[in-house]
Amino acid sequence: MPNRLKPLNQFDFTGGINLRPETFQLLENELPELLNMEVDPRGGLNVRKGWRAFATAPVVSSGWNPRSAYTHITPYGDRWVAVANVTATNQVEVFGRVNLGPWTEIAGASAGAPVHGADFDSWGDEVFITRGGTPTFVWSAGGVVVLTASGTGNWQDDYENPGVTDTAPQGEVVAQHAGYLFVANTREDSVANFNRVRWSHPNSPKRWAREDYIDITEGGQRITALISFSDRLLIFKPDSVWALFGYDAESWELTNISRTVGCVNQQAICRNEVATFFLSWPQGVFAYTEKGGVSEISIPIRTVFQDRQMGDVATVNSWLGWVGRRLWVSLPWNGDLPGPDDAVTVFVFDPTLTENGSWTMFRGAHDCVPGPYIERSDVDKDNPLAAFLRQFPYLVVLDAITDPAVDECEPGEPHGFPTKVRTRWIDAGAPTWKKSWRRPDFLMRALKVLTIVNCRVFHDYDSGNAQRSFTIQYTPDNPATLWGDYVWGDGTKYGGSDQT
Repeated sequence: MPNRLKPLNQFDFTGGINLRPETFQLLENELPELLNMEVDPRGGLNVRKGWRAFATAPVVSSGWNPRSAYTHITPYGDRWVAVANVTATNQVEVFGRVNLGPWTEIAGASAGAPVHGADFDSWGDEVFITRGGTPTFVWSAGGVVVLTASGTGNWQDDYENPGVTDTAPQGEVVAQHAGYLFVANTREDSVANFNRVRWSHPNSPKRWAREDYIDITEGGQRITALISFSDRLLIFKPDSVWALFGYDAESWELTNISRTVGCVNQQAICRNEVATFFLSWPQGVFAYTEKGGVSEISIPIRTVFQDRQMGDVATVNSWLGWVGRRLWVSLPWNGDLPGPDDAVTVFVFDPTLTENGSWTMFRGAHDCVPGPYIERSDVDKDNPLAAFLRQFPYLVVLDAITDPAVDECEPGEPHGFPTKVRTRWIDAGAPTWKKSWRRPDFLMRALKVLTIVNCRVFHDYDSGNAQRSFTIQYTPDNPATLWGDYVWGDGTKYGGSDQT
């Protein structure tokens, strides 16, 4: 048997690797498990940066269940942030904030909320917000305006003289594309049209004609997500993906992209400049690119989905976000059966580290986890990487705290988070030989504070039975200078170096 085989393994974040009998070695640059660690593109590993909640009042004082969020940047540079919160009685309320001002309720609770609560998209100075079975409304500097629901008596079929009434269909998802505003999964005259996509008059998002729609009944089910990407509008069902090409009602052309995978809901989809990412249940995470079509990117973490350690609740409490040039996937998974009811783990995908990208895993201190994410990154000028938290009613800044390794999920409440690196087995190039082991030496980069590292030693590739364990304790030779504690004459300047 050769002593170096190309691995055909899958990562198993519950501990170790799912090994084929003949392939039990990893290549030099492969690691079977990382927790709260990041791979440096220049080489090496580092602990992820901590998360910090904005030091402001909470969005709500009780009943926190955020489903979707959005940010809008006005031509004047103001930054608006909105979040949809679904109450215990399945009513959705929308809160907003201008710049760093207080949170205010911009839309009161309404019944019949979709899974994602509400959907948002901008048009000029205004933000259009859909909430399922209730009228669409507009948030602008002038306040909130509820639009007249399109339907019998309110259609505007005359493009030259459509009238003065501002209207819009009721629907679950909204997106602007190619000079039109689109609303899908509509309700018209109290009738649910689960497979309908409507578009506005050209360049007039508050005017709608009766016949300007298309029904995608093929495949059944319902439209779950809508997103503009490149020169097409992507339309998702739970088990299919469609693309609408063209530039007006006379040239629209509907094309099927996939009949095997789809998107679970609007909160489980995001995009960057080259791809649209979405969660298809129970298959995994997929990417759609303009040239490559649909492809799975979750192969290294496929066991998370295949082992069925997440139930149907996973389709409700999962979120995707493109944050800091990486894909963040929050899932209700912790490796146990039965699994948790809410998202507790974040899988982070970096497409630049290897040819096919690389995954790592984050868990927040104090059981906090991001979700929902905000599509645009420029939320607040000095805090660009932002998301809401599932467990606490705050907007959090990701990658905010560099030292120490803590998350501040609530303002003024820092908590440490665990880290883990499981390396490949060291076999000296001859895995069939009987091994003799000596106590290892360690080369560690010193920190400024007392540091304790817990170590466990395994034998014979048995990663579930530690033979011994011990701790490595590091005490800095020259602690950092603190006011009132500086020791004169120790031979170093300003307390000495933090490198030992």
